[in-house]
Amino acid sequence: MNIVFQRRVYQVPDVRPLRGEIAISPEKIAVIPTPGNPTEKMFRFDFPIRKLIFFFYREGIRLTLKKIQGSSLTRTILSEQQVVFAYGRTDDGRYAIGIGPQPCTKATRYLFPSSCTMAVEKNRNIDADLMAIFNFFQRFPGKLAALADYSPYSDNPLELDLTHLITGGRAGNALPREPSYPSIVSVHEALTGPVRDGPKALTQADAPDLFLAGAGVYAFTYILPSLAGMRFHTVMDRNPALACAVGEKFAFKKWETSCERGLEHLRNARSPRLVVATYHSTHVSIAEQALRINPETKIIIEKPPVTTIDQLKRLVRLRQANRFVEVGYNRRYAPMMRKAREILSRHSGPITMTCVVREKHGIPLSHWYYWPAQGTRITGNLSHWIDLGIWFIPSNPVAVSCLTGSKTYPADEPVITVLFDDGSLLTIVGSDRGNALRGIQEYIDVRRGDLTLKIDDLLRMEVLEKGYRRVYRRRIRDKGHSRMYRAFKRSCETGDMPLYAVRDLIYSSKLYLDIKDVALSDGRYVELTDYNAFLEGCPDE
Repeated sequence: MNIVFQRRVYQVPDVRPLRGEIAISPEKIAVIPTPGNPTEKMFRFDFPIRKLIFFFYREGIRLTLKKIQGSSLTRTILSEQQVVFAYGRTDDGRYAIGIGPQPCTKATRYLFPSSCTMAVEKNRNIDADLMAIFNFFQRFPGKLAALADYSPYSDNPLELDLTHLITGGRAGNALPREPSYPSIVSVHEALTGPVRDGPKALTQADAPDLFLAGAGVYAFTYILPSLAGMRFHTVMDRNPALACAVGEKFAFKKWETSCERGLEHLRNARSPRLVVATYHSTHVSIAEQALRINPETKIIIEKPPVTTIDQLKRLVRLRQANRFVEVGYNRRYAPMMRKAREILSRHSGPITMTCVVREKHGIPLSHWYYWPAQGTRITGNLSHWIDLGIWFIPSNPVAVSCLTGSKTYPADEPVITVLFDDGSLLTIVGSDRGNALRGIQEYIDVRRGDLTLKIDDLLRMEVLEKGYRRVYRRRIRDKGHSRMYRAFKRSCETGDMPLYAVRDLIYSSKLYLDIKDVALSDGRYVELTDYNAFLEGCPDE
């Protein structure tokens, strides 16, 4: 298929429909104007100049510039996304019309929710269809906004039936045309210009082949710069614009719009490495498919590894079969966290750990954090500190309590407390409130016996023990991203097993899933069971 991205024509493999979707190769298209600016879906920043100065000083020039480039890419990608009305042929040769959000408004292939398509005759006059659609959305702008935010990965219902809309709209009274009324253009007219050069030949002949599933801004900023030295073999993203942008920037050999098809290249890859950074609900199925194709593939899954108990069981089975599946919780690799755990290990007794986390500011409700399939913000972000608790506290969680400051979105503004069987306590306060200059901020207080550790945003740690006070400082706020991927590379090269233990995989994942369930069920206090049952049959590590 061909797409137009940033005024250039790219050729990429066809996108494949998921269950409940229909593909149309369009002959005529019209862009439906949506209210607002698509870039409003990005996070909002107060005091951008001061924020930039802070990040240059505290996270370094190189990483900050990468973040700026990633933000610019995100803004460009979002500005390309629009709701498109199309007339053309389906994969079985029939003619149809469809309407739905598209990552590229100018393309030779679109995917639509099946309820937003309708079979029509050849050479149909679609002017009346477009008028009916336009009039409907003029009367019900909320329906257009919901359609613009739709994703097959969200599990949000789409209450729109194109057949009913068209038949009802054609029978109704037409509204007069307005200046914003969309115009119909042929795809041939839209896709003009020379086709951009595609994937490049691989260099670095002796390096292992790297496969990337999920070409988002996180991969652009953190993953790929940290894995320089590998042969960038295949990048996979369902958004063809992202596949092209990242594939071109990092000189990948192949750009794919389907993980199912892209993973087939693992069959002939040399020492393949796979990074899974897609929507969280897809992590395990991608890992399973990769290992079916090439059991020698070494995989790292970005956090959180799973979004359901069934996925956790399947991932544990992969580890039990001695498959290399690492889990990417970067804070375990942060120098200040590692130093804190080392000091903590010199003491004994129950642990009291409190994490106050200032989360991302200005998250729009259309963000994937709020999609049912992705497990809420507890799964998507607070799992970082839930996992730290499991890493710091060598005990079994037995009870959870959860209070929230939002009745509408119960996973927002939570106060979480976890009781462990040795009397240890983990408390996590997640909030959007407070100063946003530093981005995500964290204050962690850990106590054990005579020891008190106070960690301020990974920049300063105060240690109080035996009547003495020590202070550790770092100029750069290192959250461990690059160190984590370098450790992954070393483990692959040396033949070691994944650093993330099966016990931690089970305890951490089951705990954040239990906490999420408590928050959504309006629970207050729940006793936990079955954590040890998952460990039965797991190999020693």
